[in-house]
Amino acid sequence: MIRSPRHLALHRHRVVALRAFPFVCILEATAVEGPERIVCPLTPAPLRGPTAPTIELMGQTYAIVLRQMRPMPLRVLGEAVGTAEPARADITRGIDLLFFGI
Repeated sequence: MIRSPRHLALHRHRVVALRAFPFVCILEATAVEGPERIVCPLTPAPLRGPTAPTIELMGQTYAIVLRQMRPMPLRVLGEAVGTAEPARADITRGIDLLFFGI
């Protein structure tokens, strides 16, 4: 089990119901403790817009689907495969739009 995944880390996961989304992005700050983290799935589908910022991972472009953020138990997180740090500003703008309308 991954005890404290890094903020904006990209991970594989072991959730069968989310098989179509092989990776997730950790949105929750590292300072927050508990048995789960808020994550967003990544999809290779060509989504566009402020609530679907894109990131390059393993030679492919993925959209971070902010509208599908959810809690995920730490016990189902797999290996870290990258970071969404280059998309930090786009992720922040997307979250601001979703929650504050700005």
